[in-house]
Amino acid sequence: MEILSAVAIVLSIYFIIEIVITISFNSHVDDGLMDYVNTRNLDNIWMSPSHPLKRNVPDSDEQDVTSNFTVGIVADTNGKIEAYYLGSYAMTDNQVQEIVRRCISNGTIYGYLDDYKFKYCIIRQDPFYRIALFDMSVFLHYKFIFNILMIIIGLSVTVIVAIISSAEVNWLMRPLDESLTKQKQFTSDASHELKTPLTVIKANVNILKEHPERTVGEQMKWINYIDDESSKMKELIQDMLYLAKTDAVRDENTNEPLCLSDLLFEVYLPFESLAFENGININADIEDSLCVKGEANMLKRLISTLLENALKYAGDGGTVIMRAYLESNRAIVTINNTGDPIPKEKLKHLFERFYRVDESRNGKSGGFGLGLAIAKNIADKHNAILEVTSDEVSGTTFRLEFQTCEGQNQ
Repeated sequence: MEILSAVAIVLSIYFIIEIVITISFNSHVDDGLMDYVNTRNLDNIWMSPSHPLKRNVPDSDEQDVTSNFTVGIVADTNGKIEAYYLGSYAMTDNQVQEIVRRCISNGTIYGYLDDYKFKYCIIRQDPFYRIALFDMSVFLHYKFIFNILMIIIGLSVTVIVAIISSAEVNWLMRPLDESLTKQKQFTSDASHELKTPLTVIKANVNILKEHPERTVGEQMKWINYIDDESSKMKELIQDMLYLAKTDAVRDENTNEPLCLSDLLFEVYLPFESLAFENGININADIEDSLCVKGEANMLKRLISTLLENALKYAGDGGTVIMRAYLESNRAIVTINNTGDPIPKEKLKHLFERFYRVDESRNGKSGGFGLGLAIAKNIADKHNAILEVTSDEVSGTTFRLEFQTCEGQNQ
């Protein structure tokens, strides 16, 4: 579309310039021709064929178009040549006579002789016709050059616009392509995750149907399997729905001021008992009165997901530490856990949907690989920066950086 617009603009400019130049030049030539035949002194600048004379040079102050005229002819009312001035043109008397005949026979004051490339003006001042001709070949030559230049400019503009448009389209389409790719991957992964519990449920239902005479108590093992897989499906579907919900959240819903310090304590406290049950040390160092803008329930989900992930991978007898503090007008939250470090090549994929460091879909930690994707989605909705680092010495650290409320200084 942009290319067509560019071509249309170039063509419009070309035709406008072409029309303006042609009309202006022809009008100027017509005026000059008329002035030439009406005011020039025959004895001074015209000559008899039998008495060659040098061409007189116009006065230096004459700068009009008539100074470029090269041919002038005087003929009687019968078309017989009385005098003419040819300048540098090499024409025979017969050719001059032919020009006179055609100018008179055309019956118009102004006209154009294609084969000679002369534009003429003829007036009758009894007993003579006075004819002035202007050589249009130079103008046509420059017009040809102008057309070539316009073609080159037009092609150049079209190519440039095509390149820019292509780059712009690619730039605009890249997010869409990435989104479609992620959507396809998400659909594929979700289908795979749902397929496993559905397969197990279907298998256990078939076993139950094979023994209809047995009591519920006798079939409880298969029923428990069905219940477990149904719970997994419910968890997966809830996570998928939550992702869809956060995708649809409008910016104004994440722009309410709230106390981040209180929210962090509220989320942290229930994890103390969970850490104790799993033999993990957990500590918190939260600075008071940290204020950010956001949606409270979504931020609770974000922090609880990171804490749950830290407890899951801290290892036996490991440690989880959550810190929150103000730094350069930014609220910083870090959650660090001990345990096996995450390989460097896998860190960049950690927030992708359905991605798990343990590539086995039946990893010991369970889950579907949606938790951290949800956390990243929530962080993005709040214009927060969520990053992760991991090494053998420092362990794994998730770092959140929020913009603080106006007026909160370090």
